[in-house]
Amino acid sequence: MAKKFDKDSFSGTLIVVLAVSLICSVIVAGAVVGLKPIQEKQKLQDKQGYILSVAGLMDKNTDISKTFAERIEQRVVDLATGEYVADAPKDFSARVAGKDPAQSIQIKPEDDLAGIKSRAKYTEVYLVKGED
Repeated sequence: MAKKFDKDSFSGTLIVVLAVSLICSVIVAGAVVGLKPIQEKQKLQDKQGYILSVAGLMDKNTDISKTFAERIEQRVVDLATGEYVADAPKDFSARVAGKDPAQSIQIKPEDDLAGIKSRAKYTEVYLVKGED
């Protein structure tokens, strides 16, 4: 005859705790994976909203994505020359580039007042397109 599961024993309690922990971790991991695209979209919309606000193009009824696409142009600038970079990727990020040794410049300690140690060679700028 098979032994009945004793939920009140130490091993029974341990099995229940482990099973509940495993189930909860799977649920949390699934939520993280499932919500990642929504989080990325919200992050982009927040950035676009801040840019529109600074440009004076934002009010409570503004369609952020539409207005940003119609009125804002993202460009990448070479910080050494001040010229636009023609072949820059559309998803360029100065924050990411600043951490990449191939895309950044080391700052001399005496010039590094902020303690950042390096900076990107390029940065993004946002131009407001005119009405015409």
